[in-house]
Order: sequence, then C-alpha cells, then structure tokens
Amino acid sequence: ELIAEVDGPFQSWPNGRELNANWSIMRLFLDANFSGGFDLASLTFSDLTSTLSRFNFGVAKGAVHFRPTPLPQDASDQSPVSLDGAVSLSDLSAQLPNLNVPPATFEADGTLMDGYQDLVERRRPLRSVIRDGAKFEIRNLALSLPDGGRLAFAGPLEVDSDGLLTGKIRVGVAKPESVSNWAGAIDPRLTQYVALIAQGVAGMGQPAQFGSAEIPSIVITLDRGQARMGFIQLGDPIPPLF
Repeated sequence: ELIAEVDGPFQSWPNGRELNANWSIMRLFLDANFSGGFDLASLTFSDLTSTLSRFNFGVAKGAVHFRPTPLPQDASDQSPVSLDGAVSLSDLSAQLPNLNVPPATFEADGTLMDGYQDLVERRRPLRSVIRDGAKFEIRNLALSLPDGGRLAFAGPLEVDSDGLLTGKIRVGVAKPESVSNWAGAIDPRLTQYVALIAQGVAGMGQPAQFGSAEIPSIVITLDRGQARMGFIQLGDPIPPLF
C-alpha cells in the first residue's frame, strides 16, 4: 500500500504547449498486489487550477477512483476482467478564449468491460482499446448545477471501430430550464437537445435513480451516433470520438 501527498505547482509541455497546475491538497492511494496489478487506486485533490495555453480549468474538490470489477463469490479462482471507475469534480469551471463554462458538479461511475485485462495486464493504450470497440456500463454520468438543475445518463454503450456510439441509455433531467441555460452558454445548439429531452420527460418520463438522486427520465436509443427518442430523431448524429 502506498499513500503519498503531492505538492504543487506542476509544469509540463505536452505537444509543445505549456501546462501549469497547482492545488492546495493532493493525495494518492495505491493498493497494489503481487501479480503486478492493483486492487484500488485513488486520487483526491482540492482547489485545483490549471492552464494550458489559453484554456483555464478549475475544480474546488475532486476524486478519481479505479478498481478491478469485483468477481462473483463463486468465481474465486478467476482473475479480474473489467475495470470500475468513478470520478467526482465539484464546482468545475473552465474558461476558453471566447467561452466561459459556468460552474457545475460532474460525476461519473461506470465499468469498462475487459478494461482490467486490456489496460493493466496487457498494458494496452486506452486509445487502442477504444478503437477496437470498447464496451461501457454507465451507472451514473451526471451534471449537477448549483440551483438544482441536473442532467444524468445511465446504461450500456459501445464504441465501434469508427468511433461512433451505440446503445440504449436512460436520460434524466431536473429543472430543464436551468440545464438548457447552462448548455446554451457553451453551444446554443445544445439547447435544442435539452428541450427535446425535457419534452419527452414531461410527456412520458418515469422516475429513475441516478447516483444519489431520483429524477424523471426517458430512454434514448443511439445507433452509430444517431440519437432517437422513440420514433423522434434528436438532431444531428453525435460526432465520432476519434
């Protein structure tokens, strides 16, 4: 087991661009095993600020956790296959040359199928794993706003060799006006997506649990990037991830 406290500031030059970062507290925890893998890896931090060229990024509190997906009780003789991950970023904000992203809290909790074998045991690059057709089980992917607005996703997703998403996911929204205003500050085109989801939730939404919150939701189908709500097509296809 390793517990480390990391002092800032940090400076690097990825791809020739200067990256600067600093924080008040950062702690790393690693529980490794004798087979060359790990049982738990966690990073927590507070008051993180970073600058990459003219991109500014800040988080009040953050946590990132990874672990092998627990095996069933009757599978004690097997090795871990998949990888669980969870991320929490409180009061996340960003500034670009022509854009200010209003503060919000970001949460993610899910599983990368076969991720432990691919990333930890076989040491494959993440980009290569995704390009070969990665499969995810998203338990909660949520954006929460200070006034109670919330947009959340859950369900299985697949990435094909072209980088396009396919799956059937549940989408929940609370205080859609608030979410729409936040999304519109980033890209006015996003307000259309939020409005369509809000209409679907108002007409046929069912309560569902996303993390610690229960909010109205509907099911959206993704077919190679094209999103549909029932027979209604939701705007343009989602661009490829790579």
